[in-house]
Amino acid sequence: MFLALALGLATTAYSQTKLLRFPDIYGDRVVFTYGGDLWTAPVAGGSATRLTAHPGMEVFGRFSPDGKWIA
Repeated sequence: MFLALALGLATTAYSQTKLLRFPDIYGDRVVFTYGGDLWTAPVAGGSATRLTAHPGMEVFGRFSPDGKWIA
């Protein structure tokens, strides 16, 4: 019973959490998905910048080989 309750709570918490996901690093920058949008931030830490703000999901952001673009 306890395990089933714990699993149910974990599932509920997970569905409400906006996780940092799918990171890609180029040099000193990282691009990642948070809350269905793409963000970029310094690898060393600091303020993140939102790159997208659309109703749909943007995932798997990747730097171009030269690091100039994010796709």
